[in-house]
Amino acid sequence: MRILLRESRPGMPRRALSLSLILLAATGLAVFALFGNLAGSRSASLANVSVLPPADSVAAVDAVHAFSTFAAGGRAERDAAPDHAYTSEGIRKLADALEKIVQRSPARASTDGMLAAELREQADLLQLNPRAMNHADIARGAFIAVAGTISAVQATRYPALERAAAELRDAASAIRPDRRLLSQTDAIQAFFDRASDVLRGMAEVGV
Repeated sequence: MRILLRESRPGMPRRALSLSLILLAATGLAVFALFGNLAGSRSASLANVSVLPPADSVAAVDAVHAFSTFAAGGRAERDAAPDHAYTSEGIRKLADALEKIVQRSPARASTDGMLAAELREQADLLQLNPRAMNHADIARGAFIAVAGTISAVQATRYPALERAAAELRDAASAIRPDRRLLSQTDAIQAFFDRASDVLRGMAEVGV
């Protein structure tokens, strides 16, 4: 500092030089503070970035939404037909939802993944012969399998949905094998509604 003061140009007041140094220091502190604030803001922004859920969880939620939207249409009676297209479609959408949900549970993924494939086969069988007399048997078997699988998942991961799972099992058993399936549209719709209730409950908690 002494050297600078001694070598300053003649006529430059020492007080003016001191003020210049003070201003320079103040500017440096201001720039440092600015970069510090920018770094802090960037860190805060990164901390607030949402972590995307796993892809399999997103797929499960999408499958549940697709089935729930289907069930909410309440088309069991209106779309009743000898080929049972409505009931078959509901079974297939349930198979999709179950397949995605059990992928989140590695311990059940193998056996329940096979169940999803079997449900699709049952849906195809339901439409194979419109004159067959075992349509109610096929639907009842598929519904009971769905209810059993959902109940197993509920028991391990969703204790709050115990009552909803029980209502689903009751709805599955309500299909009577000794009556034509076309005359049981109310029971079919009730089962789809109860299944939608449980699956949506799982989706809300996190599948």
